[in-house]
Amino acid sequence: PESFYHAFILGLLVWLEPRYHIRSNRESGKGRFDISLTPKDTLQKGIIIEIKSPYLEKGKNLQDALKDAAEQLKVRNYAHEMRQQGISDILQVAVAVQGKELLVVEVE
Repeated sequence: PESFYHAFILGLLVWLEPRYHIRSNRESGKGRFDISLTPKDTLQKGIIIEIKSPYLEKGKNLQDALKDAAEQLKVRNYAHEMRQQGISDILQVAVAVQGKELLVVEVE
């Protein structure tokens, strides 16, 4: 299920290509982020998105998936590559999706 939402969100962001390098499933920090928008102007805000969908067979709900995505952003330091490029303003977003339900939180 995550791959469907991942592709959908990626498709929505493609119009930002003139201002951002849009990357998907790339390695940075200690793992692979889902989507990153690296600004072509280093003074602009960078964005990293981590998407999770709950595994119902493991008894997880939407809130659990959001917590997992947020924790992954904190622990795996996906912003490392952007910081190396001189981008200091980085928005990290955890997203949990299931059917028509969506939860989003900014991760510090």
